[in-house]
Amino acid sequence: MNSERKGARTTTRRCGSRWPNPGEVMYSPVTIRFAVTIYAAEYYDWYDRALRGDVERKNVTIMFYENNFDCRVDWVLVNAWPIAYEGPNLSTEDNDVAYESLTLIYERIERKNDPLY
Repeated sequence: MNSERKGARTTTRRCGSRWPNPGEVMYSPVTIRFAVTIYAAEYYDWYDRALRGDVERKNVTIMFYENNFDCRVDWVLVNAWPIAYEGPNLSTEDNDVAYESLTLIYERIERKNDPLY
């Protein structure tokens, strides 16, 4: 049996076929979108500190609710930090709610409170 290194994954040859071995897992960034409120300033401050080199990693919980406000599933982004911020559209022609967004990367994701498990 011989092994090859391909990027972050190692494959092992067995009888002429390749089987992936456990390797580094890459997660896609998550973008959260939220209405501009006095509480949303904390998100911008976190991003601004990271932009200046003071990267603070936090566990971020994303909750999925049903119509009756029962929390069905939680996802926890473990050791997340912001990599991008998008401010609101400050148009005076609209009466829409102003939204900001923050893009996060993280070390791993955990699923909690799942009724299927």
